[in-house]
Amino acid sequence: HSAAVAGNAKEIARFEKLPADVTSNAILSAMLHDVGKLALADQVPERYEEVLDVAREQSTPSWRVERELLQATHAELGGYLAGLWGLPYAVMEALFYHHEPSKCPTRSLNALAIVHAANIIQHRLEGDEEEDEDELDRDYLTALGLLDRLEGWLQTCRDIMAQGQD
Repeated sequence: HSAAVAGNAKEIARFEKLPADVTSNAILSAMLHDVGKLALADQVPERYEEVLDVAREQSTPSWRVERELLQATHAELGGYLAGLWGLPYAVMEALFYHHEPSKCPTRSLNALAIVHAANIIQHRLEGDEEEDEDELDRDYLTALGLLDRLEGWLQTCRDIMAQGQD
């Protein structure tokens, strides 16, 4: 999933003709966006299994259940780890806010915006329309003037995916 989201991020950045630093931060952020899940599964495996079970039972995104049961999400943990690892601030920010970009004070077409969209697009490409509709931060993308670009990004990513399957 993370590799596919990174591929989507690369295509979105290419579509938007973004500078190399923004593109590389977006790709790295996309690749690492769920690293907090690995940390939770490793450090608190029983509690994280409970999170996943509740999320499945309630048809709720796991990050919402993480917040409820663990008082922190994999996104927040991933952002914290990125900071500890000395990764660029843009990467830390993208990991931390990728499910809730409206909570981020930074407003631009940056790694966070790209990872949020790339993740949503991947859920669509995987056939998870419900996750897409529930998780897309329309207000954030609208405030950035990007919501109308989402379909173009989706088509670009779909085309690239189809080329890889030929």
